[in-house]
Amino acid sequence: MSAQLHELLAAEGDVKDRHAKMHAETLQVLGKPEMFRGLTKRLSITKEMDQATKGNMEAGGNEIKVVTTTVDERLAYDATFFTNRVNHQLRKELTNQQAKADLIVDNVTLARNLPATFLLSLEQLLTERRALYAASPTLQAGVEWEIDEQAGKGRWKTKHPEQVTKTEKSMKAVVLYPHSDKHPAQVKEAMQEEVIGLYTTSHQSGMWTSRRKAEVLGRIDRLIIGVKQARAKANQTEVVCGDNVGTTLIDFIEASEVRTSK
Repeated sequence: MSAQLHELLAAEGDVKDRHAKMHAETLQVLGKPEMFRGLTKRLSITKEMDQATKGNMEAGGNEIKVVTTTVDERLAYDATFFTNRVNHQLRKELTNQQAKADLIVDNVTLARNLPATFLLSLEQLLTERRALYAASPTLQAGVEWEIDEQAGKGRWKTKHPEQVTKTEKSMKAVVLYPHSDKHPAQVKEAMQEEVIGLYTTSHQSGMWTSRRKAEVLGRIDRLIIGVKQARAKANQTEVVCGDNVGTTLIDFIEASEVRTSK
């Protein structure tokens, strides 16, 4: 059974990680010249002496250091990870060119043949857009609002204006005892508050109703789900296997130069 795009995408992280680790390890090894050096050192005794002593001295003077690896071996080992990553990337890109799906929400087809890569970015954009709707303020509850047609679209005003009295304090003469034949009137000044006007307040707003906000959030949530479903369907596209480009590139880079002597 052929692999599907979603399987290729799931493995992409591992392929990248393995190549990155091998690349770092190879750089480290190539930075240790001693691993690529070897030697064979032999001692030959020229002085006349008995064979046993001469043999022991020559054996003890011998030194052998084996070459741990070669540049070719190390680069070839790393090349397997390089070619795997290149070929994996090519298969993903080729398959993405074929991976498409229709965007269907509430049984309505909103768009056809949308590429999987576009659906992925669209999901992120819609998620960001949803945050704006979620942050949108709504009209104050408990207040009766009506559309303010004269002010323009999306504007509201309170149906019943608020009325608050305006008062003013002043000193007034208050008669404590009226004038009589026996004694004069007694008058005293006192502070009094009286209504002198009426404040009438009508509130305006450019906010949404709670109902509209809920409806919009519901629609964009269904849209995001539809995008995810479309992307999942697109990712069921069978993997397109391209040429072994990774090996071709390595062969080109590391081709042996043939020299002819004259």
